[in-house]
Amino acid sequence: MDEAPGRFSPNRGLTLGSEPRSPTGALQGSAGASPSKFREFGAQLGNLELPVLSGGQREDSTPSGGGIPQVPSRDNVMLSSLFWPAADEMVDKEEDARFEKPVYKITNPHDEPVAMSPTKIRRHVFHAQEEIDEDVPDPVLSLVAAKRQTSQTDFSALESIRHVSVEEVPIDEELARVAADIDKCIQRRRRYRHADIQADEDRFLKERHKPSRHAPYLPFKPSKVVDGQVVEADVLPEKSKHELVFAKGVYSVVGGALGEASHSAGVDCNEFYGDLRRTMKVIGSAAVNSFASKRMVLLEAKFQMYLLLNEDKEICVTKINPHRDFYNVRKVDTHIHHSASMHPKHLLRFIKKKLKKEAERVVIFRDGTELTLKQVFESLKMTAYDLSLDMLDVHADNQTLHRFDRFNLKYNPCGSSRLREIFLKTDNMLGGLYLAQLTKEMFVDMEDNKYQMTELRISIYGRSKDEWKKLAMWVNNNDLYCENNRWVIQVPRLFHVHVKTVKGVKTFTDFLDNIFGPLFEATRDPQSHPEMHLFLQQVIGFDSVDDESLPEIKIWRDPPAPDEWCEEDNLPYSYYIYHMWANLSALNAFRRERGFNTFALRPHAGEAG
Repeated sequence: MDEAPGRFSPNRGLTLGSEPRSPTGALQGSAGASPSKFREFGAQLGNLELPVLSGGQREDSTPSGGGIPQVPSRDNVMLSSLFWPAADEMVDKEEDARFEKPVYKITNPHDEPVAMSPTKIRRHVFHAQEEIDEDVPDPVLSLVAAKRQTSQTDFSALESIRHVSVEEVPIDEELARVAADIDKCIQRRRRYRHADIQADEDRFLKERHKPSRHAPYLPFKPSKVVDGQVVEADVLPEKSKHELVFAKGVYSVVGGALGEASHSAGVDCNEFYGDLRRTMKVIGSAAVNSFASKRMVLLEAKFQMYLLLNEDKEICVTKINPHRDFYNVRKVDTHIHHSASMHPKHLLRFIKKKLKKEAERVVIFRDGTELTLKQVFESLKMTAYDLSLDMLDVHADNQTLHRFDRFNLKYNPCGSSRLREIFLKTDNMLGGLYLAQLTKEMFVDMEDNKYQMTELRISIYGRSKDEWKKLAMWVNNNDLYCENNRWVIQVPRLFHVHVKTVKGVKTFTDFLDNIFGPLFEATRDPQSHPEMHLFLQQVIGFDSVDDESLPEIKIWRDPPAPDEWCEEDNLPYSYYIYHMWANLSALNAFRRERGFNTFALRPHAGEAG
């Protein structure tokens, strides 16, 4: 498809060896067309006296009728031309109708206002300037300098061109509708992110602690900050006068010192699904997809242009930066499951060491019998000599791609759930001792390599409220703290499993209460939940995980109430995420008022490919 006449592009705005065209596309010149032919054609368009750019000055001022500037060149260097008022006479009558109610106005090179139509507005005006600023790099002059080495042609005409300004481009109805829809989606996103206090930059900058290698708290003791220093406090914060209200699966906080403060999500489930419906409609629009794909191509092209212009500069800056390379730049791995955080060789060495030194230790209770570590391996018909990395089989390989079931089996050393419970669980007969020892060994390695940071993810299943207390006690009793690590809580979306296997989980409300109830209680009364309060200082966010390849029911209108959902079918991803977002929004506002740290909601997606 031919480009619009007069449009500037890498192939039309400045083209070497191409066929020259008139502004209306009427003239098709040959490779040997001379500048005089263009002047003759321009004279036919209204008998205009056309100027020729030469040496940075115009030959004569262009008459009020306008003109079409052309530049002589041996290689037919063509510049995109500007539609002048007199040239409109060559446009057919159908296009003339579009000029009757011009909306956009621009100026021609003589600063005269010209009414432009949508077909004309994409024009690039070349501005002349007699003095050349040597400090500003100019791609046109660079081309001129290169051509001068191989040609005797006078390129002085191009030296008068200093920059090209792109006039405002009107958009059609479809593009205007796309822009309006995308803007609405952006506003919805800002609304939800502002509600859970994750995107308020001004508030974040005011309340953030100064950069420091050390945390603004003592990990396992009550603490406070005095004159910028972290000191031990006598007691934990006292119980607040707030009241907790749990309705429709969402907590809200009422009361306080003033008796009026209230913290809630601000968006109910019906409103959320209304916003979700409208957003999904925009995502499914063909016009939006076309716009988005073009923008992706544009951004990629801009990045490639940036690389061409700045890659060498960045390499030079990197080389002169002292004591910094890839290996001593701080790196944070934000998605590591705690039970899979050690590498296979580390786990293999640890199992062999325990089997050699603690073989007679009772480690598990199965089938009404207490078993020692030696008896467990005898039941598996293995010895320490038989163990190898291949037999351990905990490394994710190509077989786990798109196979969530195989991925979960990799958490079982040697394919045995018994070994997983003994070595990779926090709640077992040993009180998670082996996993705590493994974690400490990893923390020592991380502290030795001070540039390696992690956000280890540990699970809360929602089967009972005691899960939080057990996890907090496991962290505190084993002194599991490292400056290079923070914890992220992941919540598996397994309500459909718990409702069939756990007596205390009858409805989705029970599942949510088990997850968020202890968090609100520990925030209101830290003295009654000291382990929880100290552990939550190290927690930075929440995640939601499950097998994303499984089909799920769709909810678009009238979502069910959590206390009414007791079926064995699992709820959709969107239902889980709303209730996590709503509860965290109220919890963050409550903790911010009390001066405690807040949490981010960072659910991930894409494990199923």
